Amino acid sequence: MPRSRRLVVIPSDPIEAYEKAGYGALERYYNPQRLFDEVYALSPFETGDRQAHGMSIRRVAANRFREAIEELQPAVVRAYGGHWPSDLACRNRVPGVPVLVSVHDTNRAILHRSVRYADLVLCVSKAVEDLVASRGVERARIRSLPNRVDLQVFRPAADDPLGAELSGRFPPGRHILHVGRQSRQKNQDTLIAALALLPGEYQAVFVGRGDTGPYASLARRFGVFRRCHWVEAVRNCDLAAWYSWCDCMCTPSRWEGFGIVFIEAAACGAAIVTSNLAPMNEYLVHGTSAHLVDDYESPQALAQAMREVCENDEYRHRLAAGARQAAQPFDRDRIDALEAGIYREALKLAPRVLTAPQRVAMAWDAALRRLKRAPAGLVRRAAAALGRAATSAGDTPVAPADSSAASDTGPGAFVSMEAPGPPGISPTPITGPTAERSLESPAISVVLPTHNGGRYLDEAVASVVAQTCVDWELILVDDASTDDTPAKLDAWAARDPRIRAVHLAANRKLPGALNDGFRHARGELLAWTSDDNAYLPEALQRMREVLATRPELDVVYADATLVDASGAAIGLEPARPPEDLAVGNCVGPCFLYRRRVHEALGGYDEGLFLAEDYDFWLRASLEFRLEPLRTPLYLYRRHGQSLSAQRAHAISLATETAVERWLGRAKDLPRRMRGRAHEALGLRALLRGDVPAGRRHLLRATWLLGRPPWFRRCRSYMVDFLLGAAAGNRLRTWLGRPPKHASSEPQS
Repeated sequence: MPRSRRLVVIPSDPIEAYEKAGYGALERYYNPQRLFDEVYALSPFETGDRQAHGMSIRRVAANRFREAIEELQPAVVRAYGGHWPSDLACRNRVPGVPVLVSVHDTNRAILHRSVRYADLVLCVSKAVEDLVASRGVERARIRSLPNRVDLQVFRPAADDPLGAELSGRFPPGRHILHVGRQSRQKNQDTLIAALALLPGEYQAVFVGRGDTGPYASLARRFGVFRRCHWVEAVRNCDLAAWYSWCDCMCTPSRWEGFGIVFIEAAACGAAIVTSNLAPMNEYLVHGTSAHLVDDYESPQALAQAMREVCENDEYRHRLAAGARQAAQPFDRDRIDALEAGIYREALKLAPRVLTAPQRVAMAWDAALRRLKRAPAGLVRRAAAALGRAATSAGDTPVAPADSSAASDTGPGAFVSMEAPGPPGISPTPITGPTAERSLESPAISVVLPTHNGGRYLDEAVASVVAQTCVDWELILVDDASTDDTPAKLDAWAARDPRIRAVHLAANRKLPGALNDGFRHARGELLAWTSDDNAYLPEALQRMREVLATRPELDVVYADATLVDASGAAIGLEPARPPEDLAVGNCVGPCFLYRRRVHEALGGYDEGLFLAEDYDFWLRASLEFRLEPLRTPLYLYRRHGQSLSAQRAHAISLATETAVERWLGRAKDLPRRMRGRAHEALGLRALLRGDVPAGRRHLLRATWLLGRPPWFRRCRSYMVDFLLGAAAGNRLRTWLGRPPKHASSEPQS
């Protein structure tokens, strides 16, 4: 008896999530044309084992996945998603079983590099194909598989009773329907700003899950809160009535992988307004099947487009007719046949055999989650070893740390090395007449001081504008710059009402500029950033959520990815426990704290230039509670023009002053912490050549700690100090010991 033809699928979400969303054709979706005899849905996120939708749904832990595949011996493994499902499928591939990966999004941050090891990669659009190819997948292994729409479900439903119910549910007028989760990608902020420019009869209905609070606050500030209506979710089978009921479907996305909502809306004959970018402009034609907006970040352009569609009946009807035609190629039967053909091709493939170095590279990807909490030096050394292995395999060496929002979205979650956000999309703030409005009570105030910092300034400001939370203000402080920096600051302030520029007549250095900036701050949560660094998109939201759910905390701080002058990642700056303040600034460059902290401390000490932030955290630790968030949320740039690179000796002296003042104030500080502080001060003094200061602090550390734990390290530093680093290493080699790698930061 021939063995059953089995398919294993790895859904990106639990099957229950699709059931709750109203997807009723899952059996057909996962097994087109009933090509397979048995289908198994395996996921670490399932709550248990059951039979449903013609599938065996099983919960399988990530570390048991390969064992499950070996047991089932499927004909094909299919991963739905280029992020953790791809990693799980490719990392646990079994010889003789082809692996197919579907990629649905153009966001580089959620495309795992393991996709290059799949046998076939299925892409929903040309834009996704280009992204996948840029990550090292040969074009010969890429297949086009668009999303599908059931045209029997999604069709004009003008006579549906639900339409009459919706008319009674919302105020009368012209109704704009926005479908999509509450996120920056879907561009609700610009739509809200555009609504303020439309007559009062226009109402906006937002359908999608997520945190509506920031958008509700934004609507209040624009004076349109009563004209905005949020609906958390609509069953998929009911969406046709919503698309048919609205006057205009407007989701001006900043990026999409495919944009299935536009095909659904088109099939229902909705008049669509969206962004003129791929992939929407691959299947929608401006003026024929949709109104595509070039400047989709402009409230004026968006308002004009919606008004033209809603108030010009002839134009709206023409778009509706063209939209229905545009949806026909995505009919479910046609796409099912295309997908079944791809499966038949996969069944005939000779599955790829990965080389040993490629397997090493894949194992490294999986290990990055653990390494991201390790010291930066360890990450760099491990990455160097990986680079040698990957190069021998013919692959591009893999960088060692994360430069994007690295949230663990699933088992085997990855650390992406790409810049945050999708390719080719630059975050652009709200513009137009509403830019003159002032935000009265932002939740978060961010200060960005700068002096002749124009080189990376736009990137730093854009990273704040790109935040997933929207109720912030940015205070740009020009510390008497002499280049084009003041003009850049004014240009940003003119483009977004949440940004203000403050110009200082005389140079006050960093602590003075910070204090001036915070005097203008109105938020209850405060942060500051540098002109050569950048936040990741979820940074402020993630830290804000911690403070909101943990009222006992006063300061939260996060890991930072180290990048070089070009923006390439070179390591990780982990957020260490607050106890490590005794030996260094463990808070780092990414933090958020409550206003009461700033007010109690009186701001930054202007006499401690180069150590003002470290001094601030030392003083804060005496009165307030600090806690690290072990997630990289920031890009910390190291380059030759930075203060830390140019003033290392002065920073060491200022640091010593700050710590000694802290030790004088901290009467109840544990003896061990005092000892560690003096040990670190002693090692710093030796590094800068100050032997008397080094001796004084190290002797003090010995007395406090009761033993000289620093002795072996100190001996090593003294050898280098007396003989020089090169001679010291030659001596170690002669003695049969490994050379010492110098470090600019003593570790406890």
